[in-house]
Amino acid sequence: MPKNRVQPSTKTRCLPLKMTPDWCERQVYELFAGNCKPDDVLAGGKKEGKRGSFYSHLYC
Repeated sequence: MPKNRVQPSTKTRCLPLKMTPDWCERQVYELFAGNCKPDDVLAGGKKEGKRGSFYSHLYC
C-alpha cells in the first residue's frame, strides 16, 4: 500500500453483526471493533464453560 494512503481503521471495516444469542460471537466482534480488550474476552469465555473458553482463546 502506498505511504500516502491512510488505511481505514478496524472499526470502520467490521461487518455489521445482527443480534445473535451466541455470547462468544458478540464478544469477539466487540474485540475486533476495539470496544473491549482480549482479557475481557478470555474472562467471559471462562464463565461460559468449555465452549466459551475454547473460542475466546481461539480469537485472542
